Amino acid sequence: MTTSEELQKKELAAREDWSTLIGKISDGLCTPVLGAGAAYSTLPLAKELAEDLLREEEISTGKTAPLPDRGDLAKVTEYIAVRRQDNVWPKVRIAKRLKQRGARISVRRMNRIAPWLPCDCHLPYDQL
Repeated sequence: MTTSEELQKKELAAREDWSTLIGKISDGLCTPVLGAGAAYSTLPLAKELAEDLLREEEISTGKTAPLPDRGDLAKVTEYIAVRRQDNVWPKVRIAKRLKQRGARISVRRMNRIAPWLPCDCHLPYDQL
């Protein structure tokens, strides 16, 4: 088999894979999950957000956080919530940071980005 034939065979296989995937999504047999970077131009990555929140908290309190992974958003927000004795405070800080970046993400906007998906797209930030 020549290189050209091999390439055509790979391209056909890739089209069939996509066709199968789209068919499964349409039939409700598969749930697409968009990665964290899907909205990076609008939303920060979780690691960046965690580092910013922790830096802000340390400046505000004057105390260094005892966290080995400063980029783990779940651990950082848990630390801030426990330290402040307020589980809403990290959400308030995240919402403020997103607004500073001009983020105006909604389910409706995500559905316009990927209209062929027969389901709603959600981001972890939708509830803020």
